[in-house]
Amino acid sequence: LLEAIASRRDRAAFQELFERCHKKAYRLALYFCGDSAQAEDVVQDAMLAVWLNAGKYQRQHGSAEAWLLRVVANRGLRAVRRKQIEKKRTMAKTNDTARTGEASPAQTMPQQELLAAMRGILERLPLDLRRILALYFAGGMSQAEISKALKMSPSTVSHRIQEALDNLRLSLKQ
Repeated sequence: LLEAIASRRDRAAFQELFERCHKKAYRLALYFCGDSAQAEDVVQDAMLAVWLNAGKYQRQHGSAEAWLLRVVANRGLRAVRRKQIEKKRTMAKTNDTARTGEASPAQTMPQQELLAAMRGILERLPLDLRRILALYFAGGMSQAEISKALKMSPSTVSHRIQEALDNLRLSLKQ
């Protein structure tokens, strides 16, 4: 499909690729962003990048789906970084002076609190470990596909997944 997109700008091939991969791409973006609107933006941005850069795809490095999910993961990481920078700027400006005294929805809804805590724990993981976890769990990629997509050995991928899970376990115990 990517060859047809690159050589002929084949819209039908692009539509087929989108339909095949949209759900996985969205789940992966949502894993990174934690926000459905931002995840949709990430997927749209990634699909535009795929349309524009389809000629850069090299079959020997993995499947078209793996390549597309790697683009989504990279765009998702960028979105997370931008969000973190904005958050730091906002925190620096407000300097924690604005407190209303009202309970936030996260305080009144245990499930949201848990999700927020988990998101915070995940954000503390190094980005390379977070990317591998996202590809593995949210992207549904096998360790072999991740290995090809990220150009690292399967044993390194396996080790990093285990390292990330160990970090998560330790954080949850604290």
